[in-house]
Amino acid sequence: MSTNEVHLQGHRELGLGFECALAVLGFLVLAWMNQAFVRREVAWVPPVNEREIPWNPEAVRFLSMSHESTLVDALLLKNMGDPSYQSVSKGSHAPLYYDLDLASELDPDFFELYLMGGWTLSIQRNDLQGALHLLQKGMNRLEKGFANLPTDFEEKFWPQSWRLPMTLAYVYLFEFHQLPEAARYYRLAGQHPGAPDFLKRLDIRFQTFEGIYETGLRLVLFQRSNYRALHGEESLKLADEERAIRIGWELYRVNQKWEDYCKKKRTCLKQEWEAFSGGRKMTDPYGGVLHWLPSKKIGTTTLYEPTLGMPY
Repeated sequence: MSTNEVHLQGHRELGLGFECALAVLGFLVLAWMNQAFVRREVAWVPPVNEREIPWNPEAVRFLSMSHESTLVDALLLKNMGDPSYQSVSKGSHAPLYYDLDLASELDPDFFELYLMGGWTLSIQRNDLQGALHLLQKGMNRLEKGFANLPTDFEEKFWPQSWRLPMTLAYVYLFEFHQLPEAARYYRLAGQHPGAPDFLKRLDIRFQTFEGIYETGLRLVLFQRSNYRALHGEESLKLADEERAIRIGWELYRVNQKWEDYCKKKRTCLKQEWEAFSGGRKMTDPYGGVLHWLPSKKIGTTTLYEPTLGMPY
């Protein structure tokens, strides 16, 4: 090996050693920086769960300097990144509600604000009044129509608009336990273009109390089967809902027959009930005894909370 080759080999080895030393030094520096960041890391503090002061839309619109759409997008991105799943106390609103309410004032034609906001507030944050207000606000916008906008606006930016009244019906049924209001919005959903066939069939069923009871019970049983394994508390709430509908439906049917009987007899006294029942003990689906009431209607000994808006 010549002298030049020996020198060249030595330079290569020196260079390789230098590169290894740099790599080790870089690794040590990264390790030190990592530890430094960990020591200085601030503990994550969850955002305030409740807020009582709403935004002033006009003031925000003025301060945005005609960049309302950018601000709406920023509000959405802010709340999409919120990792908090805390429920709010009754009578209070989550900060998300005020942000979405403000966004819907700045951009009332933004369909997803109402639909996504309604679901998130009711399911994730348990802000039921906030969800109801936002969804009804969306329904008001939908009912106004889009006559002053391009003809294809609704098709492009409000696709499947039937989902809005269907979501509102869901909230009324499973969160507020108001069957008549739920039936009303299920019917509205079925009347929108593109609505699934099952919603159109519900429109027919929801035209009578009998149909409301029957379909409401089916919906509750379906929802309860989904919750049974995952959400014990929700399953119990749905069990109470099922109980109320079953008992109310039975009392409705018995009272309908009882009223027809009274019309024929032209009296609804207690002794007529004994004749109507044939002297046998009549019971509801939970074993409660049906009996005559001073109001001349038929009640039950079973304790239950009647479904709001329903006759029983």
